[in-house]
Amino acid sequence: MDFGEKLKRLRLERGLLQRDMAEVLHVSLRTIKNYELGHSYPKDEEVFNRLAEFFEVNVNYFLFRNIETMETFDEKEESFTSYFQGESILYLVTDFFSDPKIDPRDKDLLMQRMQEIYWREKSRNRRK
Repeated sequence: MDFGEKLKRLRLERGLLQRDMAEVLHVSLRTIKNYELGHSYPKDEEVFNRLAEFFEVNVNYFLFRNIETMETFDEKEESFTSYFQGESILYLVTDFFSDPKIDPRDKDLLMQRMQEIYWREKSRNRRK
């Protein structure tokens, strides 16, 4: 279950409207709709913290798809931070690639640059 599905399930279990969630998180109704549809996600860790506090769940509940991953990262704060940063980047990249207004050549260029960075850093990490 992804972030949007979890948010919607918890919201409905509490009998809340999307408008109610928007007020709790101090975001627009459109933002809540986009979260629940999986079109976007909170870019700020504070939003995840407010959700966790409001629904009385561990913040990791919203960040991880399965319990095993969540438990692993609960034990390693540094890994959690790295994972959160990686997930943030993935969501941003997904938004970029799914935007029909962005020129396909720009998408290709970004993909090429990401691959170059990946292989360069992988090579550097092997030498360490």
